[in-house]
Order: sequence, then structure tokens, then C-alpha cells
Amino acid sequence: MDNNDDEQQLRSEARRHAPRPSALHDEAILRAARNKAGQKKVQRPQRRWLMVGAGLAASLFLAVGVLQISSTIVPDTDRSGRGTDAAAWPSENIELASPPTEFRWSEQADGSRYQVRLHNDAAEQLWESEWVSTPHISIDDSTVELLARGKRYFWVVNVEGNVTNQSMGPYWFRIK
Repeated sequence: MDNNDDEQQLRSEARRHAPRPSALHDEAILRAARNKAGQKKVQRPQRRWLMVGAGLAASLFLAVGVLQISSTIVPDTDRSGRGTDAAAWPSENIELASPPTEFRWSEQADGSRYQVRLHNDAAEQLWESEWVSTPHISIDDSTVELLARGKRYFWVVNVEGNVTNQSMGPYWFRIK
């Protein structure tokens, strides 16, 4: 035990007499650290523009993909589940010599109201009618002027009333 006590005492004495860093030493260390912090890092070639370009390209690719998918959402068949509406005109992918000036469809339950929406083949809505109580509606001249030769269009009828199917169509047509 005496050896351990002596050894501890010697270590304590050595620590007490060990040289301590001076204020000049501390100042030199701080100055070196400040100088190093103030220096600019060596610049590697910037890859930021490459990453921005890659991000923009990916965004564009995604946007084009979404537009492609959304343009094919509308089917070429009747959504009502009742088959083709014999009274619907124009319908059945008919090819017309000139733009239609009227749409017709089968009358639904008593008290039903109808609203027609006309779309291009990319499913963009070109026209929407007011709600009417008759199973036909005329198109105004400004809407007729929107319809171009060689293009496909479709129209749907929204039905409001005591009916099981809230819409009829789409009914496709093309203008020669």
C-alpha cells in the first residue's frame, strides 16, 4: 500500500509542476484556427448545374408521362352501362361533313335535367351547356367555330333527377 500511495503522490506532484501553456501559446492556437476558418476551401468543379439539369429533365419527363396518361383516360364506349343510345346524335364515331349544331339523347325519368359537356380528343373541355329539361340542345356559333376539320371530339350528358345513371356517353364524332 505504501507503494501505491507514494506513486499517487508522485503523479500529483508531477501534474502540479508540469509546464502549462502560456497565454501566447493559447493566442497562437486561436489565431491559427481563425485563419484556417477564414480561408476558402478549394473549389471542386461545380456539379450543381448538372444536378439542376437532371432534376429539370426528370420533371419534364414526368409531366409528359402524366399528360400522355390523362389524354387516354376517356374510353370510346358508353359509360352508362346500357349500351349505345340509339337517340344520341352525333354518336358511334360518326364522321360529319360539318360541325354539329345540336346534340340529342334519350329522355330519362320525369323531371330529369341535363347538362352537356363537349371535349376534344385530349379530354379538354371546350363547352358546357346550361341545365336543360329537354333531351336536346343547340350549340352556339362561337362553340361551333372551335371545332376543326380532321379532329375527333366527344360529348357527355350529365343527368340530374331520379335516375340510376348520372351520365350518358361519351359519344364520339369526327369532322371530315
